[in-house]
Amino acid sequence: MVVLLCWAAGSAAIIGFLMSRLHPIKLVVLVGIVALVSAWSMVRSLFAGRAEEKDPGRTLAEAEAPRPVATLREWRARGYAPVQTCSSRRAPRFGVSSEAACGRN
Repeated sequence: MVVLLCWAAGSAAIIGFLMSRLHPIKLVVLVGIVALVSAWSMVRSLFAGRAEEKDPGRTLAEAEAPRPVATLREWRARGYAPVQTCSSRRAPRFGVSSEAACGRN
């Protein structure tokens, strides 16, 4: 639907330019190229694969990270999704993963 709308807008602009007394050829070509590239990008995105998830780092036990685990428990008490794992990356980075995606608890 969006692809058709993109083509329709590009075609309407080109026809409008051609019906006027002035024929801005460079602008017509530019509008045509932009419409084709936009439509091609939209169609290509339908077939693009998902990127593989990177390794989140070393999984931490509760004894190794008591403060982050306490914070995660506090968030869970407030109604956030439960956390499945806690992982540590380089220095200041800390990651969590949860199965409850899209707002499901």
